[in-house]
Amino acid sequence: MAPDGLALLAGLSAALQRAWQIHRQYVGFSLVLFLSGTATGVLFWLAGGELSAPPVTDLATILLPQQLPAQTLLFNQLELFSLLVLGALSAGVVTALALIAQGVVAGYFLALSISGDTGLLVPAMVFSGVPTVLASLLAAAVSFRLVVQTAGRFLGTHEPLTVAEWRQTGVILVAGFLLLLVGVVIEAYLLFWLLG
Repeated sequence: MAPDGLALLAGLSAALQRAWQIHRQYVGFSLVLFLSGTATGVLFWLAGGELSAPPVTDLATILLPQQLPAQTLLFNQLELFSLLVLGALSAGVVTALALIAQGVVAGYFLALSISGDTGLLVPAMVFSGVPTVLASLLAAAVSFRLVVQTAGRFLGTHEPLTVAEWRQTGVILVAGFLLLLVGVVIEAYLLFWLLG
């Protein structure tokens, strides 16, 4: 690879590492919320519950593998991604609820598929769902960090975000978007071909 290309890769890697350093605790918090939702979904299935409420079924159509055009899949995933980020405007409440709901749906259908009722849904969910979940965790992390920074600014415990910090937030959002693209490409072009 040319020296300019290596320098560019090194610069991108360094930028991603810096962005990760300031967002990782929020990613961890987001992961805890998602896993709590996942556990709730598994327990709900074990108790014989059914996910039939309209908001939940709408979320399930976004999260579960579907044989749809890539543009439709990307639009669906971007809706959830945007909701998680813009949830900062609700002091993170909407972000937390959406993340937990995402975990509930994932946990429910994971338990359902492990039970043998849905064939190859487990490998399908894992194969296409991991990039999407990672993207959601990054989006939620940005939201929670903005909430904490804004609250800290009002309380006088945090300085305003610097230009460099806004750039690092942008790096995380771009990384999340790229993960969404990976998930969409897998789901639209590879998943059903592999399972077929």
